Amino acid sequence: MNMPEPPTEQEKQQAFNALAGAVSKAKALKASVDPEKLEAALCLVTKKIKHHYDTGQVTRMRRFLWSIWNQSHFVNLYDLTSGLDSELSEAMVCIFTATAYGALPENRLRRLLDESGEFDRLAQARKQTPEDGIVLYPWPNFNRTEIEAFLRQSKESL
Repeated sequence: MNMPEPPTEQEKQQAFNALAGAVSKAKALKASVDPEKLEAALCLVTKKIKHHYDTGQVTRMRRFLWSIWNQSHFVNLYDLTSGLDSELSEAMVCIFTATAYGALPENRLRRLLDESGEFDRLAQARKQTPEDGIVLYPWPNFNRTEIEAFLRQSKESL
């Protein structure tokens, strides 16, 4: 078995330059997020969730934020984008961009979920869930029995 030739100095330099360029671009993207605009978006969303958590558009925002927090993909983007007014749409775009560019600190998202009451509602949902059950949150507009039946069917079909 032949061993590959080690990279030449020129190849090493090209790889280093490519990496340096990618890091520089990532830093520029992160820096392009306006911290004041992001903070305003986060404050708006916190306020909306805290005072109107069960409306349709705020429910969409909550699912979006929990998707970021849990690193899951349970968000229907068509439903999200078509169900928000312009103010929340702009906030969602700002938060999404900050997340994509690495400019949304985890502790700031945690603070939003805490101050808006989301962590408290999650704790309440956990208390209401049987010990071996799945905590169905943030799915406030769905019937728990229907979701559990769907999850059982999905598991059985695997």
